[in-house]
Amino acid sequence: MPLKCTEVPDDALIWRYMDLASFLFLLQRSQLALRRVDTFEDHFEGHLPKALELQVKDQESRQKQLETRLALHYMRQHTHVVCWNVSEQECYAMWKIYGREQNSVCINTTVHRLKTAMKAVDQRMDLVKIHYIDMTANNIESEVRVNNVNFKDISFQYEQEVRLLANCIEPSEMESYTHSRHSALEDFEPPIFQAFDVDLDALIQNIYVNPNAGEHLPEIIHNLCETYHGDIQLQDRLQPSRFLWEPEF
Repeated sequence: MPLKCTEVPDDALIWRYMDLASFLFLLQRSQLALRRVDTFEDHFEGHLPKALELQVKDQESRQKQLETRLALHYMRQHTHVVCWNVSEQECYAMWKIYGREQNSVCINTTVHRLKTAMKAVDQRMDLVKIHYIDMTANNIESEVRVNNVNFKDISFQYEQEVRLLANCIEPSEMESYTHSRHSALEDFEPPIFQAFDVDLDALIQNIYVNPNAGEHLPEIIHNLCETYHGDIQLQDRLQPSRFLWEPEF
């Protein structure tokens, strides 16, 4: 299936900040690793905002509430995502938060390049824009349409996130799951990560090294790129961080 994206233009520049281990995984396997939604640090992730939770409690029977809770749990366990920052520039805040280890790396690309780079897979994959709402508010603006993967709490608005997501949700399986007992929540444990083949030549536009990493890491990254993908001159896409420039005045 082709990668679908309806809310972000093809020429949008997107950035992926990652630790060295994640970058090595990308280099060695030519695969993007997507993480299961229910394992994210954000405890709001994949849950209903308070306004919709109140609506379910007010309008639905206890049985329907249980089925809704089970359905959301199932979707969190069967949805894997990888997050990208939409920005025209390298972002120091993103280095501090998502590249907090000094040995970290960032790649940038465009939505078009990402679409081109993803190899065909059988399951549905989407690139969705994240909408930021107040998860704790008692009401939601009428024009905001939310599902369990396209919104986050407004406290994360600085991320300006789009996310690549993969759904492996079987409707018949979910229907059976939502009619089961609470104990069924512990019966199935999908893998925390799913990896998908990607064309690195098409994907990677530029590579940046954490500006606080010191002098050794750029050389190491250069050598790794040359070793694993010297045929496409991946090492030549290594760019100096804008935060290394030192003003004279």
